[in-house]
Amino acid sequence: MQKIIVSLIKLSSFLPLWLLHAISWVCYVLLFHVFKVRKTLTLNNIKASFPEYTESECLELAKNHFKSTCMVLAETIKALRFSKEEIKKRVEFKNLHLLEDYLEQGQSVIVVTAHYCNFEWALLACAQYLNFPVDTVYRKQRTESLEEFFYHLRTRFDVTPLPMETFVADSLKRAKITRMLAMAADQSPKKNDTPYWQHFLNRDTAFHTGTEKIARAFKYPIIFMSLARTRKGYYQATFKFLAEPPFSEDPNQIMRAYITELEAQINNNPKDWLWAYRRWKLQKPVEQN
Repeated sequence: MQKIIVSLIKLSSFLPLWLLHAISWVCYVLLFHVFKVRKTLTLNNIKASFPEYTESECLELAKNHFKSTCMVLAETIKALRFSKEEIKKRVEFKNLHLLEDYLEQGQSVIVVTAHYCNFEWALLACAQYLNFPVDTVYRKQRTESLEEFFYHLRTRFDVTPLPMETFVADSLKRAKITRMLAMAADQSPKKNDTPYWQHFLNRDTAFHTGTEKIARAFKYPIIFMSLARTRKGYYQATFKFLAEPPFSEDPNQIMRAYITELEAQINNNPKDWLWAYRRWKLQKPVEQN
């Protein structure tokens, strides 16, 4: 069944983007209003994060979130048929020199972002602007067909995917390569991880500490990438410096800076964050309160 769905997705990539955008609106209606996929989860996440919102405001944000998410999914599918020049036209970069200055000096750098807006297009487009390799750390898809889909999508735009499961070994092999390493650092840690806890969006929230550990181990500077949709099918990515070696003795210096930027971005335009995700699965231990 999964292979059939992925095959249909690949076929739909031949459709023009305007038509995929129209289909994405139909998908929004079906997912949100008909089948109500994760509608309750989405609304609960929004209500807990924005207690000042009225019921109607929460519902409106949930609707806009589903519309945005369906649009991004359609655009991700279309990227299968984009040329490198086309993807480059779709994303404008501000302060790209923050990356280039490090890379041109032979210094690899980590770019942290989030599951926000069309981060997939931003990653693919960035690889076209830079004259250096672009790696991305990712969590493998649950199905083999989807894993193959995203692997093919990223590699055709010269991005090297590094699975979290083998990242340390893979990265050690590539340590001598001057590169950009992209990470979506807003993922929820697993139960057996030791997370970093911070008050985020009105709740105690667990964050994966991998970004901090990698930056300190490899001595890579950290740059935050924020995203905004300028118009339908077009985006702007802005880079902002967070930290560089030698890092402070605060073991959570990088995560604190990242979370501050992420929260500001979400508050500025909340519909583009992934609200339909079970982000708050973990509860903060009583002894840490």
